[in-house]
Parts: sequence; C-alpha cells; structure tokens
Amino acid sequence: ENFEGVVPVKCFKSTRYEPYVVIRNDEHAPRYDENFEGYGKNKIQYIQHLRYKGFQFSILPAEFIIHYPHPRSTSKKEWLEKRHVHSKVEGHYNNFRSRIQEEHGTKNLAVRVCKRKKAKGARLLST
Repeated sequence: ENFEGVVPVKCFKSTRYEPYVVIRNDEHAPRYDENFEGYGKNKIQYIQHLRYKGFQFSILPAEFIIHYPHPRSTSKKEWLEKRHVHSKVEGHYNNFRSRIQEEHGTKNLAVRVCKRKKAKGARLLST
C-alpha cells in the first residue's frame, strides 16, 4: 500500500457526503452560509460549495482524525422531532443548490458524483 503523498478522490458516492476537510482560510475558501445554523445540512452545503467552486479532494492515507462522540444537541433533537425545522433547513439547502448551480454551473466540478453501473447483478460505483 502507498502511504506516501495524497490520493485524489475521483468521485463522491453521494451529494450528501460529509468528509472532514482541511483547507486554507483565504479569499478562495467559501464562507459558511449563515442560513444553516444549529443542526442539519451545514457540512453537506459546504462540501457542495467547494465542489462547485472547483476544489479538488484528496485522501491523506497515513493521517487520521478522531471524531469524539458528544451528547445529542438540542438542535439535533428539534431536527428529528419537529417537522417544520427539518423542512426549513431542507428549503435553505434547495435554495442554496439552485443559487450555486446558477452561479457556477457544472463546468468547474472537479469531483463529480460517481456513476452507478450494474455488473453481474451487483451495483458498483465507477468514476
């Protein structure tokens, strides 16, 4: 196995992918959309924004990060229990997607969603 350097990500399995990312905080980095507060879609929105701005993604095979478990937040409880909260965030996300697609189009997408292929009765993902 190659644990040196970086491995480029050719495609994402879903537009709902939420990888942990490290990027330089400069004029090229998009700002978080303040419509996404509390719980729901904030990381998904940010990753989509990076994709539409043409950012490329890579894996650092010799590195790791730990997500420390924490108690369920009040925001997540509301997201799960109150339909109007979920619908409000979903509306923000749909508006964001329309806006970003109109603004950037798909010409800059460096990392696309994987195409699904069927092979010998199994579902496989390809680039």
